[in-house]
Amino acid sequence: MKLYKILVLFLCSISFSFANLQTGDIAFTAFNADGNDDFAFVTFVDLNPNTVIIFCDSELNGQGQFGTDENDFSWNSGINLIPKGTVVVFNSISAVSRSVSIGTIVGTPGGMSASGEAMFAFIGTLPRTVTTLLAAIGSGSFTFGDLANSGLTAGTTAITLPNNVDIAQYTGTRTGLNVNSYISALNNMSNWTTQDNATDDSNDGTAPDVPFNSTMFVFATTDLLPPNVVSVTIVSQNTLDVLFSEAVKTIQAETISNYSFSPLITVNSAVYNTNSNTIRLTTNNLNIGAFYTLSVQNIQDIANNTMTLSTNPNIVFNNTIPSLAFSEIMYNPHTNGDDYEFIEIYNFGNTTVTIGGLKVKDESNFTFTLPEMTLAAGATLLLAPNSTVASTFYNRTFLDLPGSGNYFGNGGETLQILNSLNQTIRTVFYDDALPWPLSPDGTGPSLELKNPNSDNNNGENWKASTNNLGSNGIAVLFATPGSFTPEIAVIPNVQFSAANYVVNENSGTVAVVVNVSTPTNT
Repeated sequence: MKLYKILVLFLCSISFSFANLQTGDIAFTAFNADGNDDFAFVTFVDLNPNTVIIFCDSELNGQGQFGTDENDFSWNSGINLIPKGTVVVFNSISAVSRSVSIGTIVGTPGGMSASGEAMFAFIGTLPRTVTTLLAAIGSGSFTFGDLANSGLTAGTTAITLPNNVDIAQYTGTRTGLNVNSYISALNNMSNWTTQDNATDDSNDGTAPDVPFNSTMFVFATTDLLPPNVVSVTIVSQNTLDVLFSEAVKTIQAETISNYSFSPLITVNSAVYNTNSNTIRLTTNNLNIGAFYTLSVQNIQDIANNTMTLSTNPNIVFNNTIPSLAFSEIMYNPHTNGDDYEFIEIYNFGNTTVTIGGLKVKDESNFTFTLPEMTLAAGATLLLAPNSTVASTFYNRTFLDLPGSGNYFGNGGETLQILNSLNQTIRTVFYDDALPWPLSPDGTGPSLELKNPNSDNNNGENWKASTNNLGSNGIAVLFATPGSFTPEIAVIPNVQFSAANYVVNENSGTVAVVVNVSTPTNT
C-alpha cells in the first residue's frame, strides 16, 4: 500500500511538470536537415525532473493538431532538474546511434527533409495529441502548415529560417538579455549562420557544422533591447494587425503618426491590445493587388527602450476569387530533372484579373505570393523552381519560385491558389496512379488539363503532353508551357427526322433517321 502511494505521487509530479510548461518556454537554437539530422533547444524556465516533451516534424492543420504523415518521438529530461538557460542538443536523430546531451529519447525520430522542414515541440500524448505547443522552427514559413489556433506565432515562438536552408545555428549573444530579448534575438536572422548546398553541409568544415553549440544562456534582470515588429497581418481591405515582440506602452502604440505607408495610405486609428501585444490599424482602403511598405517608429517597451525605424514590406490585399486553374504540371520530367519542373496557371474567365497578392502553394515545399501584376483572359502564367534553366529550355518567361530542389511531388500532391485572406481559388490533387496519366511520372511528358470547367481533380480530365520539345541532354521532354487550348465539350443537338414511325413487326429491320448537329458542323 505504501509503494502504491509513492507511485501515485511520482506520477502526479510528472503530470504537474507538463502543466507548468507554456508556449514560448523553450526555443530552438539549431537545425540540421543534412547528414543524420540534428537540432537543439534552450529552455527559458527550469525543467522539472522527468519532464516529457514530444517532437514532431509533420505540419499543423489550422486546428492546433498535426497530420498523420512524417515522424514523432518524445524526450524525457531525466531525474535531475534542468536549470533555465540550458541548451539541449539532439544528435543524429535519423541514425541508429542517435543521442541527446541530456535525458533520453523515446521512440524513433526518423529523418528531416533538406528541401523544406519544420520541427515542433509540444506537451501532450503520443501519437500527436497536443495539449500545448511550446515552440517550432522551420526552413521557411510554408513548412509549418497552418499555425492558426496553435498558440504559436511566426517570428516569436515559431522561428522562420530562410526557405529550404539545410543547416542553421543561432550565433548571437548568449549573455546579458532577458527572455523577451532572447526571443527577439533568436528571430533575427542576422544572428544565425546558415548553409544550403547540394552536398552535406553538416560536416564540410564551413560553419555551421555539428555538433551544435551547447553553451548556456545567461539571463539579465532588465530588458535591454527595444521592441520590434514581428508580423503584419491583413484582416480586411482597411484593417491590419501589427504584432510586437513584447509589451509596449499604449500611448506611443496608439499614436497614429508613428505609422506610415508607402505608397501613401491614410492611417485613421490605432488601437492597442495589451493581451496580444498587437496594434490594430484602420486605414483607407488598400488598392487590390498593390504592394505596400509599413514603417513603424518611436514605440517604447515597458523598460523604456525605444524602437528605431522598422520597415515592413510586401503588405498586399487581394480578396478576389478569379477564374484561375492549373493548366499544366511538369512534376517529374526524368531522374534528376528538378530544374525542368514547372506549373502553368490559366485564366479561363472572360476578363483581365488582378493577381498580385494571390498565393500559390503546395503541401509543404513552398508558398509563393504573386507579384503586382494582371493576367488577361485566356492568358497563362508560368512558375518554375529554376526559372533560368526553364526559360532557356522552354523559351518562355517563368516566375522564379524561391529555393530549389524537388518542388512538385513525384508521387502526386496538392497544389492550391489562394487569395490574401487564404480563401481557396483552385485546388488540384494530381497523382501518378490511374485514372491519371502515368507517363508524366518520369518519362518526359507534362500533365495537361483538358477542360478547366470540368473537375480538375479527375485524372480523366488530364492528358500527357505529346508536344515534342526535343532533348535537354538527358531526356526528350513533351510540354506546351505558355500555350493552352481548353478542350471544351459541346453538347450536340439530337433530332429524329420524324415524330412517329410505323413498323411492321415481321420486317426484321427498322430504319430510324437521326440528325446530330453542333453550332459549327452537322
